[in-house]
Amino acid sequence: MASKSKTSSKPTLKVKKIWDNNGLLSSGVDYEFGPSGHIDWKSMVLKKTDLLMPNRSWFFGREPEAPKNVADMENPKEEQLALTLRATQWLLNSRGYTNIEYNPICRISEGDKDIAVYSCKIIFRGNYETDFEEVSYEAIASATESNTSGYIAQSYLDSTAQNRALSRAVRGFLGVHIVSDEEMGNVAPQGDTSDDEGRKLSFHTTLEKLWSEKNDGKFSSFVEFMSTQGLDITCKGWEDMSGKNLRESLGILKKMV
Repeated sequence: MASKSKTSSKPTLKVKKIWDNNGLLSSGVDYEFGPSGHIDWKSMVLKKTDLLMPNRSWFFGREPEAPKNVADMENPKEEQLALTLRATQWLLNSRGYTNIEYNPICRISEGDKDIAVYSCKIIFRGNYETDFEEVSYEAIASATESNTSGYIAQSYLDSTAQNRALSRAVRGFLGVHIVSDEEMGNVAPQGDTSDDEGRKLSFHTTLEKLWSEKNDGKFSSFVEFMSTQGLDITCKGWEDMSGKNLRESLGILKKMV
């Protein structure tokens, strides 16, 4: 009598579904939606009080002094709050992304002056808001001794600039117009200094330095070049440039060989 052969089958793996059919997390996030049907990330993060902290720049010079944490604040206003780095990470992970890329735009070390400028490019997952297409968003931030505070931030300017760019990219893409603590830096006023000593390293001086390295350093030739790139600059000098022009110009120079 022929014996029956035993058939074996591999066990079926049960994979937990993380993202639903709308491109949203299937659990762990309580979504809120605005009148247009888009996700209201700002309202959501404002309820995460453990991820927020008092906005030091808002309280500076006011009475009372800034409280140590949000729990000590009674009905705080939106402008009195700031995002922690953990809040930025929560927003990023809740929204979903496929890649983060940091790129150094400028690094200057001259005597006692030090500056780091980085861009952060994030590829966000597609969801119902983007017709399920991935979306790229990029932001630029700088870190110097004059716009940072604390030993860690001033000792690791590259990391500080990267964290600032990350926060700026996340906030910008998600429409969360609440300042992050990383971006505030040193809120105390600087003492009186001469023109040379008091001139802070900023996007303006970074841009001027970059143009000097890539061309003749003259603002007139810079404006002429940017016009060939489709960027119209109408101001009279580096210090008068708008934030939008600065960011776009830095992005163009970054791509130059």
